[in-house]
Amino acid sequence: MRWTRHPLTRAAALAASVYLVIAYAEERSFFFWVGLVLVALNVTGILAQARSSRRGARPRPVRADPDADAARLSELLHDPAIAAGWATAPAYWVRVTDPDDPDGRHDPTDDVVPAAVLARHVRVALQVAEESEWHVVVEAAAQPFLDLDATDGDDAVLGFLRAHPLVAEAQHEQRGVYVVRLHRAVALDRFARLAARALAAGQVQAASRLR
Repeated sequence: MRWTRHPLTRAAALAASVYLVIAYAEERSFFFWVGLVLVALNVTGILAQARSSRRGARPRPVRADPDADAARLSELLHDPAIAAGWATAPAYWVRVTDPDDPDGRHDPTDDVVPAAVLARHVRVALQVAEESEWHVVVEAAAQPFLDLDATDGDDAVLGFLRAHPLVAEAQHEQRGVYVVRLHRAVALDRFARLAARALAAGQVQAASRLR
């Protein structure tokens, strides 16, 4: 029962156990040994509860509404197909462009970042439903991990998108925004699979040029 795990209940039980040990210490009677066992059990339980509290409950991942028309990529990685697309790049992405760091405070540890972290800074959104127009938005935190200054013909993200049979047109309209028009309407998760693979292809190509 949950009430038996309450800190006050455990403290009271420990106090009662200690009392038995002290009260019957000279006699070493049955109650002394019962109290000793109860002290050990209560101390073990309190320590285990303290360790559990320090660890805390694992936060549940934020998940997008399956009927939504916009989401961060991190909210969609519970979908095996989207996660698999994102995993076509390494688990850790490498910075491929120089940071905007006029003060010289750049931290080298920021040059390699988990892909799961960067997924928080990528958004996919349906912009014009009638034309099946989607936007892939790469926010500032993720931009240094893609070559967003590449020409159209050398942009691996665009190349992947344009080669896909579902895509009618793809353009890199702003530094961190790809505009994609599809031949037909699809759900958010379907487009996110495509976007995840396209961005992963961009990281793989850009990182390979650093070697």
